[in-house]
Amino acid sequence: LLPDAPYRAVMSARSAECLKVSTNVWYATKVAFANQLHDACEALGVDHDEMRTAFAAEPMMGANHWDVEHGGYRGYGGKCLPKEMQAWRSVASMPIVEAVHADNEARRK
Repeated sequence: LLPDAPYRAVMSARSAECLKVSTNVWYATKVAFANQLHDACEALGVDHDEMRTAFAAEPMMGANHWDVEHGGYRGYGGKCLPKEMQAWRSVASMPIVEAVHADNEARRK
């Protein structure tokens, strides 16, 4: 059995799908920010691990998606985030999403 969700709502299927896709787009954005934060920390001589730990400890930031190394590469990958990012880009024009996608494409090469 799955645990109780922290939020319950009755919504249209269209809204539920939009919520699912945009949540993964937010996670991809968070991964891009985490990677840029890592680079900035290196350039500034700041301990990235301290920064990552502090960000993850902040309840409003959440503990997930702060590690920049995943499976031997940087950037987002896997099955969900690239697919959801592409789906969102096909239906909504958002400059921040395009910037996140471009940043990830550059990191993954």
